[in-house]
Amino acid sequence: MAGTPYLVDSNILLRWVKPDHNDYPLVVSAIDAILRRNDVLCYTSQNVGEFWNTCTRPLDRNGYALSPQETDRRAKHFEEKLRLLPDSLAVHEEWREITCHVWRVWRSGPRLHGWPPRCEYMA
Repeated sequence: MAGTPYLVDSNILLRWVKPDHNDYPLVVSAIDAILRRNDVLCYTSQNVGEFWNTCTRPLDRNGYALSPQETDRRAKHFEEKLRLLPDSLAVHEEWREITCHVWRVWRSGPRLHGWPPRCEYMA
């Protein structure tokens, strides 16, 4: 029987996939302890959007300056281990595709004022 479900904050996800972050050992230890108790760590599509935004944002804007490909690889690290909470899988997949597409278009296109468009999920 599964234990207590916990929604993981995006900041935890960001530190979990960045071994050189000061909080990495603490985050890994806490996640391991929770999983050893058979509790369930969960994430949402909003977590993925926030994660993607921080990972791909430049260093001088408090981001990780990762490529979209590396960000995708790191997102899959937690997506494989944690439970996606509903909306629904279809909504999550569409949301993720839009997030990736907007980033690809923005990175390859001219820098226009107000682009990419801001939304509540992308800080």
